[in-house]
Amino acid sequence: MTPRENPMRFAAPITLWLALSLAAEAARAQVIDVFKEVSPAVVVLHTLGRETTQDRGQVSLEGLGSGVFVGDDQIVTAAHVVQTADQVEVEFVTGESIYASVVSSDPTSDLALLQLEQAPQDVRPVRIGNSDDVEI
Repeated sequence: MTPRENPMRFAAPITLWLALSLAAEAARAQVIDVFKEVSPAVVVLHTLGRETTQDRGQVSLEGLGSGVFVGDDQIVTAAHVVQTADQVEVEFVTGESIYASVVSSDPTSDLALLQLEQAPQDVRPVRIGNSDDVEI
């Protein structure tokens, strides 16, 4: 059967394809908007710790991780990033680096809260939402 014999037979798949294309483009735009809003608050964490081994004695451990600036001069990160850290340096997208200390760490949920020594310049914190408001 050709489109000339029964044009409606082909209309439904084309309509569905167009609707999905428009929905995908709208979702893409939303993801881009979220990235633009949140990415300046994402930070790089440089950690330095020490560990004592039987064969080498005390050794330095350097680590790297990420976190999010949430305001009140605080960073949220994964607990495993800072679990052995004696020193944490927070690097912002602006290039500014500030030292931080671990305020709280929960290995079970793998979450940690860091306190910055000072407020970052020109960095807006991420807005934390309410999971009860999420729609899927």
